[in-house]
Amino acid sequence: MALELGIGNMETACREVLAREQVQSTVLAPGLAVPHARLEDIDGLKIGIVTSREGIPFGEGVHVHLMFLVLAPKSQPAVYLQTVSSLARICARADFITTLTEFETAEEVWRFFD
Repeated sequence: MALELGIGNMETACREVLAREQVQSTVLAPGLAVPHARLEDIDGLKIGIVTSREGIPFGEGVHVHLMFLVLAPKSQPAVYLQTVSSLARICARADFITTLTEFETAEEVWRFFD
């Protein structure tokens, strides 16, 4: 499945995301995390979204309600930085996390971003 999505080697992607998280937590605000990594064998920018009303354990004593997983090609550092920066700006709205966690389906979340 990972190859079909253009992610390349799933184990490498997971290892890189976890290694990045060990360097510095990607919890950007209360309830929000943006784990991310730059990869050699990815064919373009990939973003996954996870929402949880109850919260997901993410590090010591931290629960997040909204998580964006960002994977980007190492060959495109500007795209990577712009994406993480844009997500941080978008999520700065006070009601943003609450709004996204209220949706019942993935389709509703995607429609919100349209």
